Amino acid sequence: MACNHFVCNQMPVYNAYITQHFFMKTKITLAGMALLCLLAACKKENTNINNPQNELGPIPASFKQRVMIEELTGEWCGACPYGASLIEQYKRTYGDSVVPVSIHVNDYFDISQYDPVTYSFPQNYFGFPCAAINRVPQGSDTWYSSGYWGPNIATQMQRDHQTGV
Repeated sequence: MACNHFVCNQMPVYNAYITQHFFMKTKITLAGMALLCLLAACKKENTNINNPQNELGPIPASFKQRVMIEELTGEWCGACPYGASLIEQYKRTYGDSVVPVSIHVNDYFDISQYDPVTYSFPQNYFGFPCAAINRVPQGSDTWYSSGYWGPNIATQMQRDHQTGV
């Protein structure tokens, strides 16, 4: 039985409209929920310049001076145990103000990601062990032999510092 009425002929179009309207409402609802999640995840920054704080509390008025010793060493190096003993002596003298880092070169403990260009010049010039003290150059060189470590550590300990670690 065929339906010749206007309403019967419009039924498929009406069903498509309802389906499309439902999916549009669903998309708008999901987009609104995503927007609410993004807004809820935002954290307001502390913009009070007169009283700066971080998550650990107020920023101190002064910082403890620390000196980093980056020592180039290797298990193949006959003089390197002397460098290690010097670093232990500086640790006893300055406590946790000295931060030693031993960088092994061409041995089992070598870190391949460490930039070899950084130490290619000093190993040929000074020999091992050599170190950078806070990466501050002495003359034109940042890396120098163990005889210069002590005076440079003492100099760095007396410098003013603006930040803390």
